[in-house]
Amino acid sequence: MLSTLPKIVIYAAVIAMLTTLWWSKLGGIPIIAACLFLVIEVVGLVECYKAAKAYGGGTEKPEPEPEKGALDKAASALRGVIIFAGMILCAAQNAAGMIIWIGVIVCWFASGVIVEHVADIPLKMTYGGWKVDRKRRRRK
Repeated sequence: MLSTLPKIVIYAAVIAMLTTLWWSKLGGIPIIAACLFLVIEVVGLVECYKAAKAYGGGTEKPEPEPEKGALDKAASALRGVIIFAGMILCAAQNAAGMIIWIGVIVCWFASGVIVEHVADIPLKMTYGGWKVDRKRRRRK
């Protein structure tokens, strides 16, 4: 739904807006940046739902993930920087940080629930993230 280049541009804009905390008195800009980041995360959830629905319906078979290109790696690194900054801002009790950090946790939890219930893949939550539970069988 959303290709890599627009994600990089949006992530860079979010980082630029979050840095206004250090040099500006405008408190609303980082909150706008956090909400913009949250929108991108929700778009990722919609993509996850569509893929899970296609897989659960039997119309699509899982394929190995292609090699990540330089743009995908850059987008992933920028996303990591935003999440880390959100964690620091959340620890400092900043509203933008709380939006980012709590939003990422909720989206992470929701993605596992979507895959488990829509695609009917048995998952379990571990410290490292969602893992396929090989002991349980798919529901028929």
